[in-house]
Amino acid sequence: MINLIIGKKGTGKTKRIIKLAQDALLQATGQVVFLDDDKRCMSELNYKIRFINTTEFALSTADDLYGFIAGMIAGNFDTQKVFVDGLYSITDLTDDTIEAFLAKLDTLCAKNDVDVYINVSTVSDNLTEASKKYIFEELTTPEA
Repeated sequence: MINLIIGKKGTGKTKRIIKLAQDALLQATGQVVFLDDDKRCMSELNYKIRFINTTEFALSTADDLYGFIAGMIAGNFDTQKVFVDGLYSITDLTDDTIEAFLAKLDTLCAKNDVDVYINVSTVSDNLTEASKKYIFEELTTPEA
């Protein structure tokens, strides 16, 4: 299942996805993985969450990220939850091109019983109806 956490820059999406990852670890029977394009939040995550800096693997396109996630799942059937912080920072995706990526990733996740939480800097009005069905939470209030 794909779960989007959306909101404009500064609304607390990163803090929210970190909290979701920490909470998932408490209930997980499999592996919890956190993908980010830098190491800023690495120290905030429990050491049992597998942290991956995507820049170390030269991920830059939607196909790169999809293949990387598919490879993680294929290599470790214990992968249960994947958290992606800053989809648009990691890939070349935009509000106009995200729909096909989400549908393809959702098919992969459904087949393998994996939940993916993705943090995206956008608002629901910018997404297509097909993309909106993946919205888990929209943050609107700027962080204090």
